[in-house]
Amino acid sequence: MSSNPKWGDYLENNLSYPEDYSPAYFYRQINVQQVSNPSLDYAPYLYQVTVTVLWNEGRTADLAKPDRMKKIQLSTIVLDERRGY
Repeated sequence: MSSNPKWGDYLENNLSYPEDYSPAYFYRQINVQQVSNPSLDYAPYLYQVTVTVLWNEGRTADLAKPDRMKKIQLSTIVLDERRGY
């Protein structure tokens, strides 16, 4: 990990989780789909990215019982500028 230009290695060496922080185990899924809307001329350049994170506090994620896990899902649209217009 590179050092912070202002703080050097201070942050990396001195920051820690509080003692009452419970261990958590995360399971992450990333889904990327091209936007398919024929009415948009720029649709071939758009992708919907969805990240789903599931976790159980204090134990590994149990995918067999997803209703017992905590979950957050975030989505965004990304423009692929690497392609020519």
